[in-house]
Amino acid sequence: MTVARIEYRSPPLKFNTGFIHQNHVLFSSVIKDARFVAAELREKWPPAHRRFINAWARRAGAMPQVGLSHPVVEAGVLEGPQGIALVLANFTYQPIEQLTVRLLIRGQVTRVHAADAPQEAIPCQIGPGSPRLRAAGFSGLVQFKIGLGLDQIVLVR
Repeated sequence: MTVARIEYRSPPLKFNTGFIHQNHVLFSSVIKDARFVAAELREKWPPAHRRFINAWARRAGAMPQVGLSHPVVEAGVLEGPQGIALVLANFTYQPIEQLTVRLLIRGQVTRVHAADAPQEAIPCQIGPGSPRLRAAGFSGLVQFKIGLGLDQIVLVR
């Protein structure tokens, strides 16, 4: 199985101790193996590709702010003075009964809830940060489970 074919069309940019390549890197095998069809949600994004892509960040010691139990779910973290908005996008296109989320936090958390259900708190566990997390500016982490359709916004306050 081909995991990825990469074509470099521009020189790498130096970033800290590693390299980041400009967005001209082509992941054509990912699109091909997913059987992508424009204007339809029929493709199936192979988890093996996601693990391959993310392996480089793990090997470099990168510390993602959010960890998810399913590899083909994307998360965007938006932080502000009133808390965190976690935007989840499910690229399996199938409902996920229970998605586990681990989110690094910078301050106190008193409540987690879906944006479309503010009256229903999501049970969560809050843990202290390790010395490495504290050195990176995080006070700890919050972990919770949520059912996920195609997308969801979770507010962490």
